[in-house]
Amino acid sequence: MIVFIDGHCYIPSTALLRDTAATFDKTGADCLCRPQPLSTEGNSFFQDAVAHARATSLGHGRDSTIYDTKFEGPVNPCSAGAMYRRSVFERLGYYDETFDAAEDVEFNYRVFKSGLISYISPRLEIRYQPRASLSALWRQMMRYGRGRFRLIRKHHDAFSISQLVPAVFLLWLVVGGTASVVSRPFALVFGVSLALYALIVLYFSLGMSRQHGAAYLFVGPLIYPAIHLGLGAGFVAEALQIGGKKNQSETKVSSTTSEKAPTLEPPS
Repeated sequence: MIVFIDGHCYIPSTALLRDTAATFDKTGADCLCRPQPLSTEGNSFFQDAVAHARATSLGHGRDSTIYDTKFEGPVNPCSAGAMYRRSVFERLGYYDETFDAAEDVEFNYRVFKSGLISYISPRLEIRYQPRASLSALWRQMMRYGRGRFRLIRKHHDAFSISQLVPAVFLLWLVVGGTASVVSRPFALVFGVSLALYALIVLYFSLGMSRQHGAAYLFVGPLIYPAIHLGLGAGFVAEALQIGGKKNQSETKVSSTTSEKAPTLEPPS
């Protein structure tokens, strides 16, 4: 078996590898997924705020299982796959090294499309440390946004509306803000849309404050926009090839592995 553990992680169980092997044997899965909550020991107040925000439906995709520490069973591996039988790589090839971020998502998408069995278990939990500042969070989200665009550029059928929303919101701020200067009716529509977004952010920030403490009410309105606008900026920048190298090999994994990667079909 092959197990991936990112940097900035804390392994809460000393039996992780044993539990991984046992879960492979028990389930017959080809890929194991794990919860990866951001609640590590030693987090600062800001890091805890990021952790709480990312665990909500406004701070992370609702179809993702990466922060779900209770569910166990068969699952789509795209967001949380990290443990594999060696045969998976022999069948599908390796990570696409042209991706600077979301390379694991892209590989797990190939796992999903091939029809291989994926399974998630709370016993395999790994805790990940959030970024320690607003600027670092922004840069992380920018990378994720770029990765999202590269994913759908390579796999057109991986596109979903939710991936597009942050970029559309960012463009709306730019275009809508400009248009509102010259059009009073447009300014009204733009103002209402901003007020609606602010109310949604405030609602989720209030939820954080009720659950974790009043101080989180004041950082939520900073963290949520950083997540959304960072994702949007990265997506748009990658689409326009701004600030990054052009992808010289968008549709192949790498010269050393492309011959091993077969044409994939959706699972039956």
